[in-house]
Amino acid sequence: KTGETYLVGKDFLMRSSSRFFENSVLTIKVKTEAVKLALSNKSGTKIIKDYRGINTLSSYTSLNINGLEWVLLAEIDFEEAMIPVYQIRNTIVIIGILIDTILFIFSFVISRRLTKPLVELTEAVQQIGDGKLPEVPTIRTNDEIGELTSSFNNMVERLSIQAKEIADREDRLKHFYEATMDGILLQENCRAFMVNKAMVLLSGYSENELLSMDLNQIFVPFNCENDLIHNNKTITYE
Repeated sequence: KTGETYLVGKDFLMRSSSRFFENSVLTIKVKTEAVKLALSNKSGTKIIKDYRGINTLSSYTSLNINGLEWVLLAEIDFEEAMIPVYQIRNTIVIIGILIDTILFIFSFVISRRLTKPLVELTEAVQQIGDGKLPEVPTIRTNDEIGELTSSFNNMVERLSIQAKEIADREDRLKHFYEATMDGILLQENCRAFMVNKAMVLLSGYSENELLSMDLNQIFVPFNCENDLIHNNKTITYE
């Protein structure tokens, strides 16, 4: 839209028509940097202000014609000349954004795939620490994380079996405690933490009272430290 080619003489006057002005031959003076360089027998391309005062991409050279000291210039407004460059720049920016977005989504999916099993394992371990048996995490991959999940599931399964066995033994022991006619008291550091019904009936104290008393208050005369710890006596209640 703005490109033109024109001739200029050594007097800096146009020798051809301008596309922007009528009657330009020998009337419009073009004393630009490109004309001066071409009159000094130099050729090249530069960004200069043309005879309209507008930045242009200008290519210039002198004409090797005997008797004529003219120069030839081919110019286009810099903004128009840069349109393809801007388009390429914008295309590169858009492609770069798309690539970054795709890489982000890909990285996010991969990281989620890697971290989700680890998060589930961490939560399961915390539940075990709280004394609860967690649900078995699902094995999603066949890599090291899958092997870790499989080993953890085996451990949870063994813990579940052991917990059931312990609960069964406790039920049987509790049944024994409640069924026997002998008073039974389990202690730790000279304080009861479990008593059976027979012990409650024989002592005359309630279960809560027995659990809040020292052994030397229940068994008289009784020295908790000497009789129980040093002599390891079996305590009977009559």
